[in-house]
Amino acid sequence: MNTQRPAAAMPAFDDIDVLRTALEAVPDAMLVIDADGIIRHWNSQAETLFGYPAAAVCGQPIELVIPQRFVASHRAHRAAYARAPRRRPMGIGMELRGLRRDGSEVPVEVSLSPVTIGGAACVVASVRDMGPTRRAEEDRQRLQRQDTLIALWELALRSGAVDECLHSAVDALQAVLAAKRIVLYELAAERRPPQLRVLRDTAGTPPFAWKALAGAPHVAALIGEDAATNGDDPPAVAMQLRSNAVENVLALSLRAQSRLLGAMLVVMPRERVFASEDLYFVQSVAHLLAGVLARAYSDQLLLSAARMETLGQISGGIAHDFNNLLSIIAGNLELVQAHVHAREPLEKLVQAGLRAARRGGELTQRLLLFARKRTLQPVPQRLDDTLAGLADMIARVVGDGIQVQVDAPERLPEVSIDPSVLDACVINLATNARDAMPAGGTLRLRVGLAATPPAASATTAQRWIALAVADSGCGMDEAVAQRAFEPFYTTKDIGKGTGLGLSLVQTLMQQAGGHVALDSAPGAGTTVTLYFPLREPAGDVAARTALPTGAGETVLLVEDDPAVRETAALLIDGLGYRVRAVANVAEAKAALADADDVALVFSDVLLGRDETGLQLAGHLHATRPGLPVILTSGYARPVFERHDRPPDDVELLRKPYSRAQLAVALRDALARARARD
Repeated sequence: MNTQRPAAAMPAFDDIDVLRTALEAVPDAMLVIDADGIIRHWNSQAETLFGYPAAAVCGQPIELVIPQRFVASHRAHRAAYARAPRRRPMGIGMELRGLRRDGSEVPVEVSLSPVTIGGAACVVASVRDMGPTRRAEEDRQRLQRQDTLIALWELALRSGAVDECLHSAVDALQAVLAAKRIVLYELAAERRPPQLRVLRDTAGTPPFAWKALAGAPHVAALIGEDAATNGDDPPAVAMQLRSNAVENVLALSLRAQSRLLGAMLVVMPRERVFASEDLYFVQSVAHLLAGVLARAYSDQLLLSAARMETLGQISGGIAHDFNNLLSIIAGNLELVQAHVHAREPLEKLVQAGLRAARRGGELTQRLLLFARKRTLQPVPQRLDDTLAGLADMIARVVGDGIQVQVDAPERLPEVSIDPSVLDACVINLATNARDAMPAGGTLRLRVGLAATPPAASATTAQRWIALAVADSGCGMDEAVAQRAFEPFYTTKDIGKGTGLGLSLVQTLMQQAGGHVALDSAPGAGTTVTLYFPLREPAGDVAARTALPTGAGETVLLVEDDPAVRETAALLIDGLGYRVRAVANVAEAKAALADADDVALVFSDVLLGRDETGLQLAGHLHATRPGLPVILTSGYARPVFERHDRPPDDVELLRKPYSRAQLAVALRDALARARARD
């Protein structure tokens, strides 16, 4: 008996249904286009990518999903391809963009394959969404810039060789930007006429003697415009961009202590434009170069000041980029945390990630605080909890040879202080203690209730908590102790200290409403005690910590960074608001013209190269005076020093902000608007 089962009938592979099935199985968007450019097939992945169902596009020209500015060139390319069809794979290095149904654009890669279907010549196009890849590459570039700036900053502080610093900074700038050429000039503005000379030219031109300023027309134009428009208060870095048929040239002035020291040219090929991230990076390097050049004109005191100015400028650039990244990280973690309370291991991981993101935010705030780039924002804190979190960081600062002891009784009353102030003070004191114990020793941090500080008024009704930082080091004699808080006073060797540590601590504590006391003797170590006023009792904790939510009001979100925009939109939506997100000022104005239900505008301050949220706020103040506006920035207040100030009723929310801070800011802004009505 024949027990073999009959073979299943095989489909005809020339059947059009077989082609449709194959195209549906591919993970990319697949389109079949005829010789006239008409879409004949559109798989489900194409529906997901572009937002059109197949029924809406089949029979339509392919230009339906091409941005309007590329339509004419696309038709020409399509005609040329029809004359000489060939297989074109992905990864050809072309930057292509598709147009979604909602009007947004998406970066894509496209492969083309000529086929014959039913006797007709067609093209099968495979389209891949490159958005996630592009965002990952942008994040990688941001981190590369940050690492480069930190390395250059360390070199500038530690190296006494001016030429080494200048050459390293210029070479690093060229490597990161892939610039065609960079030229660094030194300027002698006091000469008549002004003269300059090349300090570094990546094209290989050797340094040469002083020559007339007119010999470098780009630099001459920049300096002439600077002098004509800025009067007695020129910017630290002025920029001027000029383009011709073959290249784009960015000219930057280099200043320190209001003195024009030099200029730099960054030359790019004509097809390579300067993105906003490029400009932030170039400006930060220019600040660094200005500080390095200042060494040739300053004694040790002015040199220390130049280093601090350079550090401040670099800190601002780093904080801007880092705060955007932290906003994405912390925002997404908080969204995840809202859904994982029932899964304890995952909850712990999310909490650990949030703590790390918040610590990163505190790091950028310390950089800005150190550079005098932001105002203080006190929050309730218990110092026993805070010291426990700082212990590991302090141990890393002082090194393995020093034992760190923390004596903090539990459940101390709260103080009201900016976390960055506390961190900056403790880290500065720990650094000084480490330097006083080169052979090792003990660093002890004690916190507890205290009597009135020695420097405070005896009639004050405040109560205090004291944080004592005590080392077992060499100590100070009376003469040194009396001068310890003087700016730039130091007993350390040249190059090993600026003399600003204790001066900064004293300044920060005064700003925070606290006091500092010092007790030291030769051979007996040093104790610096920080006195913080107790915070007055507040209401119910649960009432203070409950997140306020919206009632479906529409919030217009304006943010040029796509990743930050996506995260902010999710946070706002999760707080009970409807979100309409746009990328720039023009789109914001258009959105407001189309809809009258926008209850609040939430905008970043820096919106690309030529636009700011401050301009948008000014426009709304004139055209929609009752509409509340919240601005957000990683730069905080210094951005107002470089741009027009916003109206008085515009609030600023510092990046990276938490979900709770955002919720309170939205609620308060809407409440103030209702009160005015």
